[in-house]
Amino acid sequence: MVIDHLFFISHNMGAEAEAWTASGWKEGSRRTHTGQGTANRKFYVQNCFFEFLWIDDPVVFQSSKIQATGLPNRFSQSEELGSNLGLCIENNAETQALFAQARSYQPAYFPEGQAIRIIADPVYPDLPWLFCLPFPRKRYLGIEPMDHPNGIEKLTSVQLGVTAETLSSPVVAELNRLRGLECLDSKDITTKLIFDNRRQGKSKQFESLRLVIEY
Repeated sequence: MVIDHLFFISHNMGAEAEAWTASGWKEGSRRTHTGQGTANRKFYVQNCFFEFLWIDDPVVFQSSKIQATGLPNRFSQSEELGSNLGLCIENNAETQALFAQARSYQPAYFPEGQAIRIIADPVYPDLPWLFCLPFPRKRYLGIEPMDHPNGIEKLTSVQLGVTAETLSSPVVAELNRLRGLECLDSKDITTKLIFDNRRQGKSKQFESLRLVIEY
């Protein structure tokens, strides 16, 4: 698994997270992204975490620096036919080829010199906003709540729904080479998160997120 974390774009100040808490998830810490104009609610499993990300400061969010990241455009596209996801890929040797041509973004909430690498290609709006952190994956065991009442422990694979046109793109070819990640033809751009190799034989659909989880 090469996914560090995944965020869902929220247009309701993170209210979509309530459906997760109602489905047996314990909520973790929250964060405001200084200088980016966003804030989040988070949920953790043993090998990654999930964010619900919304615009906290519209003025900062629409600044030229943040516009250059493609994130405001992605928020707008997500209300129609675009992906409603951001996908943070782990920074390691396996993922270097994917980010070879990525642009750099220095967040104000990271130390100077620790820039995020971003792939925000407007040609394929049904792909997630892809990015890679400047440091290895952090471990949150013993720090964030992970003893969820629904029994979920680890993310084991992710299936991303994309259009047939996007499926033939070079970015998708690179994504499909990564462990635990697969892009599939999907007209409604749905996402499937598979936990614990479907150990419990259960599933849950979150229609507003275009998401299915299996565990």
